[in-house]
Amino acid sequence: MHNRNRDDGVADWLTEHITLGPADSVLGQLKSVSWFNLLSKYMYLFTPDIIDLVPNFLGLFPRVESVAFEFNMHKDAILNSSYLGRMADACPTLNIVKAGSTSVDLTETRHNRS
Repeated sequence: MHNRNRDDGVADWLTEHITLGPADSVLGQLKSVSWFNLLSKYMYLFTPDIIDLVPNFLGLFPRVESVAFEFNMHKDAILNSSYLGRMADACPTLNIVKAGSTSVDLTETRHNRS
């Protein structure tokens, strides 16, 4: 999947699956997926609206343990405690969030929120 610009429908596609939920989206059937590596290149940029959908998108996968944003763009927004909290809430099995070269263990995020 890639995003060439805001008009190619990636955000809509993600939203459609999020709206369906894990029981009704075909993505919820992918029970062995444990990690995601998200790449953003100069021609295929992850826009803020797509970044905003990622926590709920990852929540579709019942065993996801780690996600890596392999780019520095939006790094501050991704590593923001509010965004990490959303990741922790949406994905109870998610442990590691990596943005660029920085990794965050969501165990601490969950502990600090309780």
